[in-house]
Amino acid sequence: MSDIHDMSFTDRVFNLAFYQSSHKEMIIRSYKNDAYGSVNSNIDIYVGDISYIELPISFDSLKLKRASALDLVYLKRKCGHAVNRDNVLVLVSNNRKYYIVASLFSVVENELEATEMPLHCFIKSGV
Repeated sequence: MSDIHDMSFTDRVFNLAFYQSSHKEMIIRSYKNDAYGSVNSNIDIYVGDISYIELPISFDSLKLKRASALDLVYLKRKCGHAVNRDNVLVLVSNNRKYYIVASLFSVVENELEATEMPLHCFIKSGV
């Protein structure tokens, strides 16, 4: 897949599928849709080593973007300190911005069942 900071999923719905505060990681997933047969795979956005999150539990028409200078000013105020632009993922849905500050981001397409989580994500974060 392309750069995570320049991805667009206009025809998918994403949900917060997994969050573990003790390990500072989460998965935001667009589930495959076997009922209609139009979507044969999940899209997982894995985030690890999270230090700040500001987002709803579901998204329509999701775009992933790089933080702008104004986003960094906003996050400095929210976090109480400056954050590295490379550690910010901006999620845009329905013309609203949401933020994740973390050190690990990846997007993976898979065919796992709804309750299955990709083991490789947890290996990357040292879990």
